[in-house]
Amino acid sequence: MTESTHGRPADVAALSPYLCVRDAAAAIDFYQKALGATPRHRMVLADGHIAHCELRVGDSAFMITGEAPDMGARG
Repeated sequence: MTESTHGRPADVAALSPYLCVRDAAAAIDFYQKALGATPRHRMVLADGHIAHCELRVGDSAFMITGEAPDMGARG
């Protein structure tokens, strides 16, 4: 029997952008209102920083993280 691995979950498109933004909470709110995005898998740190959030629009997904200047990640 031959198994195939595509390297991504079956419900995720081949291209899934990952955005680093200054105010991730505001960006998530904007995408919900503007595109009807549905948040999934949100990871919030103890200080309120959004470390990761997957958003779905239809059958497509994209991810958002907040800036982390000390790690070189800027929006």
